[in-house]
Order: sequence, then C-alpha cells, then structure tokens
Amino acid sequence: RPDSKIPLPLEVGKEEKRLSGDEVKKLFLDTVPGVAELLYRGHAGSYSLPFILGAYSDGFRAFQGTDLEEHLRSMMRFVVHYGYDKKPGGDRLLAELADAFTDCQAVQARTVERLALQIRGVTLDLRGHLLRLADEYKMMVVKMIALEECTRLGGPNEYHDPPHYESRLLADVGDSVGMNPQLVKQAALDEHAEARFQKLVGARKTKMEKRFAELFDAKAWLKAFAAEAATFGPVSAKDSLPQALIRWADENMADHKHVILDEETCSKVHVPDILALAVAEAALSGAVGEDCSDSYRGVAVSELFSIQAPPPGASDDSGEAAAEEESLYTKRIRALTHLVMTPYCQVKSAQETLSEPAKLSSEEVKNVFKKHVPGSEDFLYRDQCGKHALAFAASAYADGFQAFRSTDVHDHLISSLRLIVHHGHEGKPGCARYLRAVAEAFMDCQAVQARVVDQTAREIRGLKLDFRGHLVQIIDEAKIMAVKLVAFEECTKLGGPDQIYDPPHYESRIYADLGARMGLSEPLTKQGKLDEHRSRFRRLRGTPGKKVEDRLCELLDLPSVLKGFAAEVVTFGEDSGMESVAKVFLDWVNDRMTKKHVVMDEETCSKVVMEDELALAIFETVFLGAPQCEPDFTWRGEVLRGLFTHDAAVEEEARAAQKAAQEEAEEQAKKPQALKLEVSVDGGRWFPLPDKVVEEYENAKKAGEGSVLFISRGFNYMLEIENMQQVNLDTGKSRPVREVEIQAEGSDDNSDEEEDSDEEEDGDEEEDGESEES
Repeated sequence: RPDSKIPLPLEVGKEEKRLSGDEVKKLFLDTVPGVAELLYRGHAGSYSLPFILGAYSDGFRAFQGTDLEEHLRSMMRFVVHYGYDKKPGGDRLLAELADAFTDCQAVQARTVERLALQIRGVTLDLRGHLLRLADEYKMMVVKMIALEECTRLGGPNEYHDPPHYESRLLADVGDSVGMNPQLVKQAALDEHAEARFQKLVGARKTKMEKRFAELFDAKAWLKAFAAEAATFGPVSAKDSLPQALIRWADENMADHKHVILDEETCSKVHVPDILALAVAEAALSGAVGEDCSDSYRGVAVSELFSIQAPPPGASDDSGEAAAEEESLYTKRIRALTHLVMTPYCQVKSAQETLSEPAKLSSEEVKNVFKKHVPGSEDFLYRDQCGKHALAFAASAYADGFQAFRSTDVHDHLISSLRLIVHHGHEGKPGCARYLRAVAEAFMDCQAVQARVVDQTAREIRGLKLDFRGHLVQIIDEAKIMAVKLVAFEECTKLGGPDQIYDPPHYESRIYADLGARMGLSEPLTKQGKLDEHRSRFRRLRGTPGKKVEDRLCELLDLPSVLKGFAAEVVTFGEDSGMESVAKVFLDWVNDRMTKKHVVMDEETCSKVVMEDELALAIFETVFLGAPQCEPDFTWRGEVLRGLFTHDAAVEEEARAAQKAAQEEAEEQAKKPQALKLEVSVDGGRWFPLPDKVVEEYENAKKAGEGSVLFISRGFNYMLEIENMQQVNLDTGKSRPVREVEIQAEGSDDNSDEEEDSDEEEDGDEEEDGESEES
C-alpha cells in the first residue's frame, strides 16, 4: 500500500571527488576479481570499468539536467569512498556496484541508491525493518513482472528490455504499491521506458497492481523476517532487526515477551510462522487479524500483544479489508487452472521424425545470422569475453549440442537447428524473428538453447493442430512463463541468480520432477531430465514439490491466457491462413455452436469479437464438455449454455483426469516423509549425510545432547546440533548443515535413485578436496 514505504534517511551533503581516475581503477582491480573483463550489456569491446570511472567523475549521463543528477553522483562517490577507506563490507559493495555496470543506467542508479542506503545505516524500528524486507520482495516482484511482460512482447531483447520495463512499472505503479520513493523518482526519468513501453494507466494500471499482489510472496517475506530475527546474539548491532524486535516486544508484549525466545534456554530468538505473521500484523496494522483463532504456547495469539499506539499508516478501514465472497467466475477460473495443470492439457512430442541434413559451412551459418540479426556477431556466450555466441551456433549446426549427445533428443535438436538456419538462408517469412530468438538463446546455457530451438522449429514446421491443440499450445506458453517466474523466485531466495543458482537449470529441475504430473511441455520435460546441472537444486518431491506445484498454479495467469486467445481470434480476415488460430476457431464454431453469429460483431457481422465471459465458456466447452456458468446466465439475450452443443465424451475425459489428479495428490500426501540432513559444500551445493548420522542426530536431540561424532571418508567430524554446523576435527573446517523432509525410501522411482548416487559421488569429490585445502 502507499503507506508501506521504507523510511528514507535525510539527504547527505554533497560528496566531493577525492580520487583520480587511476585511483578508482586500481581500487576496483584490487578488490573485484575479474572486473577488467566485465562487459557493458555483453557488447564486445564495451568494458564496464570506463563507465564506472565516468559515473564517479561526472555522474550518470541519463540523469544529467534533472534534480537527481547531483544526488546520484554523490551517492556513487559515497559508495566508492566507503570501499576505498577499507570499511566493513566494502569489498562486497564494490563487487555489487561493478556488477550493476554490466547493465543499463536504470539498473546502475537503483543499485547505487540501494548500496548507499545500506552504508548510511538508517536507524529503523521493527516496522521499518519489516518494510525494508518487504521492499526487497517487492523489487523481486517488479523484476518478475518485467520479465513476464517483455516475454509477451517478444523479448527480452535490446528493445523489449526488462530493466526499462522495471522503470515503467516503478514510475506508474510504484507509489500505489509502496515502493521506495527514490526509486520511483529515478524510474520516472528513464527515457527508454517512456519511449518503448505504453504508460500504465486506467485498466492497465489496475491489472498490474493486481498482478503485483498475486506475485508478492508474503510467506517468503515472513520466513526471511524469522531467519534474520534468529541471528540475535551478543554481537547483534543496536540497530539490527533482532535488537529492534527485542525492543518492540518489551513495549508491546509486556506480559508475554518471552514467547519470542526458545523455550529451553530463553537465550535464542525463535519466531515460527504463526508468530511471525502475528508480529507483522501487530507491528504494521496495530492488531492481529480479527479472524485469528490460533494459540501459541497455550496463549491465544490475539492476547500476546498490548499495542501501545497504532503504528503510522495503520488502516482503520476494516470494512474494506473484509474479503468479499468469491465470485463464481473466479471459482471457474481456479477449477479450469487446476485441470489444465495436469497431463490432460499437455503439449506432446512430435510423432513424425525430423531429419534435416547439413547444407552449409560454418562461415555460411554465421553469415545467415549476421544478415538477418544485425549485431549478432558481437553476441557473447554468458558475457564471457572472446566467447562469441555465433561460434557455438555454428558448432551446434554441424555437430549438435554437447550436453545432449548420446540421448534420444540429440538428432531431433540438431535437425531442428538446421531447419531454422535453412529457413533463414532461403529468406522465408519470419526468418529474422526466428533467427534472433535462436541467436539470443546461444548467449545462454545449452538448456536454454535447446528449449528455444525446439519451440522455434515447431513453429516453423506449423504442425497441424485442431482447435483444442491450439488452445493447449496457448496455455503451454503461459505454463512456460510460470516455470520461469518460479525458477527466478527460487534462485533469488537462494542468493542468486548467479553462476550456481541459475534459473534456466532450476527450470530443468521443475520440468524433470513435475513436468509429467503437471502437464508441462513433453519435449521440455524430456530435455529437463537430460540437464545434468539441475542437480544443483534439491529434488522437488514431498513438501517442497507440493509448494512449487501450488506456486505454479498461482502464477498460471489464465485470465491473461483468455485475453491472448481473444487477441488471436479477432485478427480473422482475408489473409488468415488455413491453419491459423482464427480460421480453426471459426471451423470449430461451425461444428460446436448453435448460434454462430454471437462470435461476430452485432453491427456488420463481419468481424470476430470476443469478451472474457465468452472466451472462458469456449475454453470450458473444449476442456470440460460444457460451460460451467449459472444455468440461466445469458449472452446477447441467449442462454450461454445453450449456445454450445454438449460433449459427454469430453466431460467424461475431464472427470477422469480430475479424478486421476486427485488420487495422485492423495497418494503423494500418504507417502511417508523422512528426515534427511544435507551439508553445504563448495560451490553452493548441498549433499546428503549418511542415514546413520541422521539416526544418531535424532537420538542426540531427543536426549538433549549438543553434538554427534562420526567418521566419513576417513575424516573425523562433529555435528554441532545447536549451530547446525559440521566441523572437520582434523582440519577445523566448518560447513553449514540443514534439515530437509523427503519422501521415505522406496517411494520414488529409479531415476531419482540414480540421481542420488550421482550426487553422492560428486559430494565425495568435494569432501576429498578438503584434505588438499588443509
């Protein structure tokens, strides 16, 4: 809400230039490994370091002549001077600053503002700390929506660029959702956002605000609050969140302040989910939710607090906050969403085998791309200097994708890539768009390359689809977007995105583990299972898998799918191809609708018109056999249900699919959960500890013991239960340990067991490396 903005500090004075260009350059070269090779936006020869020096000396060109010019120049110098003076955390802040200069000035300015805010150490009360954490999750939502919208517009690319769409969002919606006012102010000055993206006003603004609320992950925000609170200890800074929570509890939980501490020792802060939610409600709105009937440690949650005064901005319009009764339309959307997120609605692999021989030399392949995709010769693989994307594309054209060799999809992928290149070589319609998508994919990992090549080749081949097939394809595009959003979200929670916590490989994790059950694209599911890098992430089964399934269903934006379908069918005209969605739709109308004219405009009956209610009824008829609206609901004076011929066979198939999904969900819930322990190894990966150690750990916890001793691979270890650390008694090296719940042994398929053994082997190598370190 607008009154939920993070408190901003007073402006600092003008920060004068203290260092020469050579001194700034040396500072970054000495403290940020690899900074000399960082490139601005991946452009060969455009190194980031000169842009850093320019911003320190003269400020940000994009903000010259604005009232933010001096502010941002001073903030930039403030951050650089902090690192130069060797103050705590300075190296980390300089590394973040350098990384921001590989992107556009909008990103650079936001990063400088954020880092300066950290350094200036604003003194926050508990409410301020909660809003600070919330702002981080709000910014994550901004990035997710920007990625989503740019993808819908045919990007991300040089024009439809997420950072500038972020500026569009911040400028138009930032105030209403309580974003950092300084970021909103900066975003309004982003000329690229103004020129490239339509202003968000009226219905578009309302839609974005609604999407923002859908994507904001309040549960993750509260868990982050609990995790930061749990760091309380003797060295906690006076203005830290744990200390702010202690002070707030003294004032507002006088009789029950002990409940924020662990029961055994009363020396550690412990805030489980139920208490985190109640504290956040009390701190932000002045009271726990009226419908809260929970108790904690034998006391009603609502009685734990005695708020002295309502916090600033606390709302007193409780009537407006009351949830309205869910509309039937919303229930229908939700029911259809759960149905299409099953194998009942899945893009299948092509039955016919594609075999495309090589016709071009390596240089000819590169020239096809250069001709149709200007600037592609400068595209770099993952921003690595000297590694040109077109070289990898030419190699894949000749020999295929290394990551998929010796698999059943290798021949399909190499033929698909050749088909796309030959389509461009012959100058056929749409070749520039297809080649750009592939060229940009080769700037990323092979998992991304394979997905884009497969999807692009399918589009070129124009595999004949009936009307249901077209709808499945449209829904699949929304599923792909939901997978991307979840992958980005989860990698961000893990501290990424970075080289280890990389969203494309988390996407493979989702496809491999959940693809078949949730009706995700069959070709992408096959590819996901072949991506070895997915093993960086814990398998999605049991409780973690269910959470990701639920999140995918939340993020599948079916109302937008309906609007996308409507946008396709209203394009019908003389130029519509025989296999186009619009033409196939009218053929379906001819077969399945009793009053065909209702899909045409009333005045001339020459144009297709489509509104949300009719679009939903059409989707329901295709997938459920009949519209699920009220029996007497009318459309243009006709009973809506009567406009469609009832299909009993489809209805029976849908029931069977719903029943199968329900039974599988119940079966998954019945599968026993087992406790496992995982240890963090170098590179950010987690590997399982032996079952015997887990058993001893559980017994020690029950007995109140503080540690477990064990031997593994010739090393002597101690597992510290209180700190959850594994200590190598021979070398003194300490590693974090975590508890995870998984399905008990015997409840998974063989492929999971095979992956387990692979991970354990990798884990052995990591641990063996420990002796070399010592």
